Amino acid sequence: MKTELLTLGLFLFTACDVLVGCDAPGDDAAGVAGAEAAVDGELDTLVAKAGAPVLHMRASDASAVMPDAKATFEQVRELVQSKYVEGPLTDDALWTGATEGMLDRLVQLPGHPVNTLLDPRELAELEAGTKGSIVGVGVAIELVADVVVVREIIGDGPASEANLEPGDRILGVDGTRIKGMSLADVVGRIRGEVGTEVSLFVQRDTEEWTETLERGAVKVQTVKAEMLANGVGLLRVTSFAKRTAQEARAHLETLSEQGMTSLIVDFRKCPGGLLDTAIDTASLLLAPGTDIVVLEKRDAPDEIRRSEGATPWQSIDTVALVGPHTASGAEIVVEALAAAGRTVVLGEETFGKATVESIHELQNGWALKLSISRFHAPGSERAVGEGVQPDIVVPHGDGERDVQLDAAIKVLTR
Repeated sequence: MKTELLTLGLFLFTACDVLVGCDAPGDDAAGVAGAEAAVDGELDTLVAKAGAPVLHMRASDASAVMPDAKATFEQVRELVQSKYVEGPLTDDALWTGATEGMLDRLVQLPGHPVNTLLDPRELAELEAGTKGSIVGVGVAIELVADVVVVREIIGDGPASEANLEPGDRILGVDGTRIKGMSLADVVGRIRGEVGTEVSLFVQRDTEEWTETLERGAVKVQTVKAEMLANGVGLLRVTSFAKRTAQEARAHLETLSEQGMTSLIVDFRKCPGGLLDTAIDTASLLLAPGTDIVVLEKRDAPDEIRRSEGATPWQSIDTVALVGPHTASGAEIVVEALAAAGRTVVLGEETFGKATVESIHELQNGWALKLSISRFHAPGSERAVGEGVQPDIVVPHGDGERDVQLDAAIKVLTR
């Protein structure tokens, strides 16, 4: 199997949803106040001053390289096996570590290794995520201060009929406390066969109880839509799975029937996904033949991927909402729209992932996720770790008011 994808870490579309791989920085009061001021009266000035994002390539630092490293490796292995206090280790443990060390020499993103081994469980999670269909209970969870918190209840899943709400804390699974476990380990405990049951120990404020759910097939929607006032349509994209472009098209058709005259596309919680799907989604908003992305490969000429097919939305006024969770495929779409003059980019700098990975299944059931090309927008270059700069910078707020969404609406209706 060889799948080209653009995403942070793994798609953990599991018994839960997706683990967005980077934490947004906190806001101080001045930042929030400044954002609200921009919403309430300074947008015209910001738009007038905004220019195209300035993108630069940045060389990564290289570690020292040992001479005669192959023979030295064997010497180190012998020393570990003969003298290491906790040794000897199994050959599989040593060779696994050696392979991981090899991959650590490749370009990585801090906290989000893009060149890495996937064990069979991780490979299965990634495959499920890109298909947009999972077996589980239908909750999206995240770690907040080492506590597993329900982020979202997925519609039509088993949890939608249970006494669960966003913000609930999951403290245990099937009688086992989960404090200190990784999110992947918690997901593994919640997942299981269709028709089997799982018990979650849940806390809400001072109330605690056990919620027993029957596992089932859950269809994860990667696009949601809403019609706002003054003819503004809102499209929220959370990842690029196999059916994302079809979902987006269906929502756009519905919004058009409701009288949409302008569009906000929200990529703030989109860590990426499948390359082809990201291109298909961009094509919905770009005229046929528009350059979307340039792929720089190792031993081949650069490849330019272009939009295909005419749609009714390829000239509609658009604002793209972005932030530090916007990555990979989402950055491709945003940059392509910006390069074609099709959108105002609003929010905060994106994550800064600029490589495409492929998945290579190995003979032992594991897999290798490996960067096979770099990508950048037509006419510009962006280094790994360097995010897309918004045309209008609006920090996200801490309160109930979505100041970035308010700003986007104001851009389209002013």
